[in-house]
Amino acid sequence: MSAQSPILQIAAQYTTDASFQSLMRPYENSAPVQAALATEARHEQLPQPGHWRVELAVSLQGLAGETVLYKARVAQEFIVVVQNVTPDELQHILTLQVPARMFAYARTELSTLSLNTGYGPLVLPAVSDAYLQGAQKKTELADQASELEGEAS
Repeated sequence: MSAQSPILQIAAQYTTDASFQSLMRPYENSAPVQAALATEARHEQLPQPGHWRVELAVSLQGLAGETVLYKARVAQEFIVVVQNVTPDELQHILTLQVPARMFAYARTELSTLSLNTGYGPLVLPAVSDAYLQGAQKKTELADQASELEGEAS
């Protein structure tokens, strides 16, 4: 552990994408609606020491059986300053702690986007560390597959 106290500061936060697309009018559907949620988190170091850009994209589909009723997406970026932590702590902060905090904002935006759609406000649960760890592993596997496809070309 570092001799100095750890620092985690959110220097900026902003939305980079917000969309809601209705694929079926709400009154045309009589089946119960199920929500399918997907998240993707990425991070990169910025030129300033200790500064990181963390992106979280949250996608949501409303499903009635196999029929997709709507698609919603919110992507956000945080610029965070992290100092005086070990490499393991840094990895945990960038892949779990910051995306979990970001999800609260994305969840609010998705709910706001859905207010006037006829499907009512979407109320999403909080996400757990286990969920974000699973999503991170899927992202890493997808990145590896893309790299392999690029090498095969």
